[in-house]
Amino acid sequence: MSIGQWIGFLLALAGAQDAELYVDTAERTRQWIAFRSNTSPGNLDPATGTLTVEYGQESFDEGETRALLESPVGTRLSPSAGFPATYDVDLTPTFGKAKLEPGLHLVCIERVESGWQLVFVRFEEALAAGWDGAAAIPGAGVVVAARVEERRDGSSTAAHRVWTGPGADDRGLTFRVQYGPLSLQSDLVVKAKKGQPAAGETKRFRSTLRLGQGGAVLASVEHGLSAWEAGSGQTPDRLKPGKRWPLGKDHWTTLLVFAPLDLGGVRALPGDYSLLLERSRGEDAWALALIGSAACRKAFTNMHHAEKLDALVSAPMTREEAVVAADELDCHFDGREPARLVLHYGSDRWSVSVARAQ
Repeated sequence: MSIGQWIGFLLALAGAQDAELYVDTAERTRQWIAFRSNTSPGNLDPATGTLTVEYGQESFDEGETRALLESPVGTRLSPSAGFPATYDVDLTPTFGKAKLEPGLHLVCIERVESGWQLVFVRFEEALAAGWDGAAAIPGAGVVVAARVEERRDGSSTAAHRVWTGPGADDRGLTFRVQYGPLSLQSDLVVKAKKGQPAAGETKRFRSTLRLGQGGAVLASVEHGLSAWEAGSGQTPDRLKPGKRWPLGKDHWTTLLVFAPLDLGGVRALPGDYSLLLERSRGEDAWALALIGSAACRKAFTNMHHAEKLDALVSAPMTREEAVVAADELDCHFDGREPARLVLHYGSDRWSVSVARAQ
């Protein structure tokens, strides 16, 4: 951020010192494209890279449909309920002449004179432009001309979706958005090291810590589901000192930090992180390891092969026995003072304090 933007952000935080922290949660759909190895057709090879879109479901009534279709020129919004839809890419997809660099992008649709266009804004770019998690997403982004269909006959009942799928000829890929009365799509080209694209879809959950209901976002954590099986040998308590547990099974558990945070006495700067639970050296010592997501993308590694990646932040966690066992991984913020980030899995509960860094 520029000095002026940082001053503005700090003034906003100062004015919100007494604001009660608020946590909102949302179910998300995550759809991925990976590339199936020609040499190992039964497996997905993480070394080839992935394309992943994620969004929250949203429904429209007649008035909202009409308002969307009548949006003024310059309106920009994200086709998702709650937290914006995201497009996380390891590779470099090309939409016509528009190129998308690897990274986490916010998916936006924007009203222009001729109709609508797709805009992908990097998370870091939005932060640098002063974004605090509000519905309006700043930043120039990468503009993609899109084929658009507007349903004005009241028949916009198709399921709300954002995804990458096979093109019309089953040879290329197409990025599609189905958002109420709008349908947008654009063809893209992706060059992977090897293999053919294979797709899958999973359910995810996001927990967002805000300065008051509807206020600025401090941080947002998103995770998939990992079923707990007592005695399976795959539980975190079986970890040896110095080893990590990947917090899920379908994709990284991720943490987006919007403002400098104090995590258990350790400073975490704004950014995009991948999370792992680490067994520290010492009796019942645990830590939350924050790995820069950019390092994961550059290495084309998945969460089960992260032992060699250095953590940018290692925050000590407190472990306690849970009152009620969790059948599946649960990762969420507890907004009660002092706020905490909580991991709950099986009969164990880990937590670390979360506060705005001074």
